[in-house]
Amino acid sequence: MVRRHVFRADGTTTIMTVNEFSKKGNFLGILNAWKTVKQAIAAGTILALPQVFLITMVFGQGKRLSPFTQALGKRKSAFPTLYRVGPHPFDYLNLAEACSFYSNAMVDYLCGTGFHGVLVRWGDEILIPESPWPRASFRDVDVVRFVGQPKLDPQTAREKEWLAVSKTTGHVEAHFPRQDLERVRSRIAGMEQTHYLGVNLGSLALSYDFLESAMTVFGDDVESPERWLDADPYLWVGLLAREANQWLAQEQYEAQSGLLGLRSLYARYPDFMQRMAELRRSSESRSGRRLAIAALDFGNPLWVDMGLACSSQKGTRSCQ
Repeated sequence: MVRRHVFRADGTTTIMTVNEFSKKGNFLGILNAWKTVKQAIAAGTILALPQVFLITMVFGQGKRLSPFTQALGKRKSAFPTLYRVGPHPFDYLNLAEACSFYSNAMVDYLCGTGFHGVLVRWGDEILIPESPWPRASFRDVDVVRFVGQPKLDPQTAREKEWLAVSKTTGHVEAHFPRQDLERVRSRIAGMEQTHYLGVNLGSLALSYDFLESAMTVFGDDVESPERWLDADPYLWVGLLAREANQWLAQEQYEAQSGLLGLRSLYARYPDFMQRMAELRRSSESRSGRRLAIAALDFGNPLWVDMGLACSSQKGTRSCQ
């Protein structure tokens, strides 16, 4: 029933479930899903890749939605919405299904831009752009990052990651992890005339060629039970840091601020920047052009993150 309501009325959509048997992080998790899809094609389970297909990541125990998620097997994405799709008392879309439902317009738009690859969504959120997207061409794009443009204030700067987007090309040229407002402003000093700042909305699209390049660099790590790697923020900071001083600025900031993100990353990947350079070279060799990371601008979107629906403040819980 859900397959027909969320995707195609004729029920012909192919749905695969991909398990992770050890912690992978979202980037290696995406590669694990890609590996499984390729195996299904090789086995004849799937005849061919579509122009764009959807990966919905449904991990997370939902601790901030306690005690409701305990009744759902500690599965945040199984949390029910008020979107009723059938005649029975419990025929409501859960978060993962609602996320997939509202991803259809994104898949359709990416297909219209000439993009070939995977749309990756987090299964605990609903994301709808402020206005229709203009016509664009993503045919020669490796990665599409989803950005919004909320007001730049101290709280938002601390809680969100920022992307510097070229006003001319629409490509992302810098990624700034969460940091205080003055630090964000100092990092973009001199770029205001040529770039705008967008908030990282998390979801993204990866081309098939980029995924293949990533597998050449991280394929062994997908198989390793000890390895895990998230995409945000350091993968993008590293890929965009073509000059050593760009990465050094992040190292210096974290050292001065007592942050432990890079220290944890280096403990698992002491050769991280060499890997980023290898991934960039592999992608550019495969495409025959410079790595292109485009921004899909949602403006001031409707962004419903159910993981943030309840928050604890001074020992009390408030629902927003």
